[in-house]
Amino acid sequence: MLFCELMNADYWNYSWYHITYEHDRAKATDWENKANRWHVGFYCAFAVAIASFFFASGWMVHPLM
Repeated sequence: MLFCELMNADYWNYSWYHITYEHDRAKATDWENKANRWHVGFYCAFAVAIASFFFASGWMVHPLM
């Protein structure tokens, strides 16, 4: 998850660089699209982590009931 968020931030930095210094909207849009894909990866990894937590919690508490 952390790797996805770090890549997301890195690509967003490239996007802002191309908008601000080079004034190249096409390159900035390309970097922005890459950042968005990594951000979706973060959301998916977070959802899997939460689902795993709930599954493991249910599995651990089931014998206690």
